[in-house]
Amino acid sequence: MLEVYTVRLHHDGQPEQIAEMSVLEDEAQGLIRVRVATSLRVYEGQDSGFFETLCVVRRKLEHDGLLLCVQGAMLGVYPSPMALSMGARVAYRLALGQPAKTADLVDLFEPVDKMGSTVEEQAQWYNLWFHSLSASSELQ
Repeated sequence: MLEVYTVRLHHDGQPEQIAEMSVLEDEAQGLIRVRVATSLRVYEGQDSGFFETLCVVRRKLEHDGLLLCVQGAMLGVYPSPMALSMGARVAYRLALGQPAKTADLVDLFEPVDKMGSTVEEQAQWYNLWFHSLSASSELQ
């Protein structure tokens, strides 16, 4: 199934441009394909999971100084280990010291107006959140 979204890209913290992002789940080949088309270039990636594919495309955008503005690129948003292993297209909006809740699930590809993060920044924030869980349980 092909889905198409209109998304923002930021460059150096400033809204740079509007782009078209398409997401295709190729069940026959077991691949997810994501394509972000700007007025200057097309960025494409594929992998077996939604988050992994989104990260492939984000790294290509980052190479050109662009950050994608979708839920799956926000600091504090990250899929659970189970969602990653299943290739799911959802992730949790996380808060430091708080366990993830079902009510906090978001669609990875939902456009947002906030500036996204780099793949590395997002992974570092997830690690910070993970360690904050044990720190908050020690205080109780």
